[in-house]
Amino acid sequence: MNKIKIFNISKKWVKNNIKSLKSHDKKKIFKYLYFSYFFEKNMKKMFLYKKRFSIEGCDVLIPILYFLINTKKNIVVSMSHRGRLNVLYNIFNFNFFVNSFQDEIFHLGFERKYKKKKIIILPNPSHLEYSNCVSMGYTKSLFENGFETLNIQIHGDCAFSGQGIVMETLNLSKLKDFSINGTLHIIVNNEIGFTTNKIREIRSSKNSDSIMNMFNFPIFRIFYKNVNSVIKIVKLAVSYINKYKRDVLINLKCYRKLGHSEQDDPNITQPLEYIKIKNIKPLYKNYNIKNFKSFKEKFRNSFYKKKTIHINNKYYKNIKYINKIIKNKIYNLNKIHIEFKNKIKKIINMHILVKTFVKKRIKSFKSRKNIDWSTGEYIALRFLNFINVNIRFSGQDSQRGTFCQRHYNIYDQISGKKICIFNKRIKIINSPLSEASVLGFEIGYSICNLDNNFKSMNIWEAQFGDFLNCAQVYFDQYISSLKFKWNKNSNIILLLPHGIEGQGPEHSSSRIERILSLCYKKNIIVSCPNSSAQYFNCILQQFSNNVPNIILTKKKNIRSKHLNSNFSDFSGKYLKYKIINNRSKVCIICIGDIFYEIKKYKNLNIVLIEQLYPLDLKIMKKSFTKMKKVKKYFFVQKEPKNQGYWPYLFSIFKYISNINIKYLGSPKNSSTTFFGKKYKFYTKKYIKKIKTLNEKEKNSCS
Repeated sequence: MNKIKIFNISKKWVKNNIKSLKSHDKKKIFKYLYFSYFFEKNMKKMFLYKKRFSIEGCDVLIPILYFLINTKKNIVVSMSHRGRLNVLYNIFNFNFFVNSFQDEIFHLGFERKYKKKKIIILPNPSHLEYSNCVSMGYTKSLFENGFETLNIQIHGDCAFSGQGIVMETLNLSKLKDFSINGTLHIIVNNEIGFTTNKIREIRSSKNSDSIMNMFNFPIFRIFYKNVNSVIKIVKLAVSYINKYKRDVLINLKCYRKLGHSEQDDPNITQPLEYIKIKNIKPLYKNYNIKNFKSFKEKFRNSFYKKKTIHINNKYYKNIKYINKIIKNKIYNLNKIHIEFKNKIKKIINMHILVKTFVKKRIKSFKSRKNIDWSTGEYIALRFLNFINVNIRFSGQDSQRGTFCQRHYNIYDQISGKKICIFNKRIKIINSPLSEASVLGFEIGYSICNLDNNFKSMNIWEAQFGDFLNCAQVYFDQYISSLKFKWNKNSNIILLLPHGIEGQGPEHSSSRIERILSLCYKKNIIVSCPNSSAQYFNCILQQFSNNVPNIILTKKKNIRSKHLNSNFSDFSGKYLKYKIINNRSKVCIICIGDIFYEIKKYKNLNIVLIEQLYPLDLKIMKKSFTKMKKVKKYFFVQKEPKNQGYWPYLFSIFKYISNINIKYLGSPKNSSTTFFGKKYKFYTKKYIKKIKTLNEKEKNSCS
């Protein structure tokens, strides 16, 4: 034990709680060390020139995981490519000889049942450390549904100190709505990153685990050769997590026998180190096991046994529940009205602005008319609540709302007392100031919901649409391609406030052109509801979907009366198009807030698109053919011509008919919008054009 370095934990506690290994534990260590060695040896023979990212040099990881899956808890693992094939085969019994995936095997996830428990390794993109928070979200969902679960994150030393997502994820560990009662972190510390191994080229801190000191989490630094001690520390770490509900890190100092991949020659950049490494014998040879030959034969036979493959795809549609709540919608609205009033009574000294807001909401409940945007959202969440759906809604300042539109928590201005207007089944969470880790967490949570058919749905809100930029990895690697690459589902809702409103490039665009460029084979839904009823319908309908829904929400106009709806329009059926046929020769096609600027021109046909993807091309084609008089078509947007909706829709319009649709709007730009005089100039220009078209039509009709 004298070779183990311990930080941020009492050495006395370690001495009192560390337990010696039993003889059968040592046999298991030998068995899994040999399994690891034998696996890599055979893979080399079978796939000589293929990348497999061997674990050789840190074979002890395989017995570590064997002991971890034999704890009393379910297990959720996130790890990168290094040693992943070995782990998949020897721990998860995964048969990677079956070629039925759209990604490399060392990115795939898997789930198996082991001693009545779930043991899960989540899919992993090649963006190192980005699966950490996904595994935390997955674990959180299991926890909240009654499954005691241990989260294990396996890191590389260079990535752990180098990737910012590590810091963002660790920051979630002690937050009430993100905590999973402790994670076991294991750094496979081979002291090299691809070809870089000089410390001052890798990090500014002395050790790769230094970031853990910020959170005062226990750190154990141990040399891989001391295998028995490693397993003792692993068992100790698990008992610490169970008792104190805090993260623990094991920094496992080891080496990398081969190059970054098997196609790489490490002698080019580390000649002296690899002279030493070449002569290191496999770890299993350190054990003197009786009847080794019979052991060896037994292991060989079990290695070649056919292992099973299981693709998890258990999702069931929930449309029957939606129909049920819509059928009783008047009764449900009355129930919401009474509950809301009862909650509000508890706040005596309400802020004057909140008081006005509450009065308006109660008035709309009574009249069932003029229901605003935020009330539409509130009703949708409560309706889902009536069919026992758990809602998790997180984002920066989501409780009050970025635009002061929600007030899901109301505060007494004198006592400071807080009242949440929802029950415990609906969690509205103010997330930390981090987009990437929080979105990753919510994605993991939603994947778990659909994997296990939990009656739950979650929503992530960007404070502004362009904040998705900070979490772009998760959109590219998870949201847009989960199903295609890894056969995983998610019905997460992303709320992206979007709108070009003359306030400059920042916080204007959600970069919708990027999102639309990744749409293929119904992988996601992209919605732009233009009324509170449509917003309600969109949220409600999402519960019966199994792909993410990206909803473009309102900003400046969020309190506009144009968005208000009567309760009769709260149908639960999302309408993809709105068509105003004024029997004109000119048709304007648009998306979003600009519709209300065009609507006042009564001599033009208007097509409002409210679902951008998947587009129902048959309905769109029919709507165009019905407008028989139309000779000129224009598409209008506020975004620059090379951004927004036009680049995506331009190619689609060609397929649906032979009509020539002309563009009206801002010219191309490198930024998301023009500003000041230029913005006003281009806005006036296309509005003037629409006005002129309207006047011409008016004159031709008279």
